[in-house]
Parts: sequence; C-alpha cells; structure tokens
Amino acid sequence: MIGISDDYASIDVSGISFYYGYEETNENGEWLFAIRKDGSLLFSIPNSKLENTNTCEEALLCGIEKAILKGVISVKKAY
Repeated sequence: MIGISDDYASIDVSGISFYYGYEETNENGEWLFAIRKDGSLLFSIPNSKLENTNTCEEALLCGIEKAILKGVISVKKAY
C-alpha cells in the first residue's frame, strides 16, 4: 500500500514499512525516514541527512536510496 499526504509518505510491502513524516521523530523533534519490519525499527535517518528533498515523497525515496546504499535493504535485478 502507498500513502501520500502533505505531512507523510509511506510504502508498505510484505510486512516492511517505509515511512517519512510526522509520526517518526528523533529526540529533537526532527522528522525521520524509518524502515520497520513487523513493527520493529530496522533503520532511521533524520530529515537533515536527506539532501535536496522538498516533499515527503522525495524524502521517502531518498531514505530508501540511503538504506540501499548502506546495505540495510537489497535490490535484485528484475531482468
């Protein structure tokens, strides 16, 4: 399922949730990109580390990119 609003963007696939928005914050109140599997936090990164993002959708995609580059999630070629 995909959800997009002014204050969050999310993708939920097979028990894994990719989320950016107001419901996930750090101790300073900064919004986070977070990945959860079956409710357990696997990875998070604050908005200040999501470069060149102006919308929640951009922050969500940037967070997914950073998770892939850090090896948190892997992507297999479809062809």
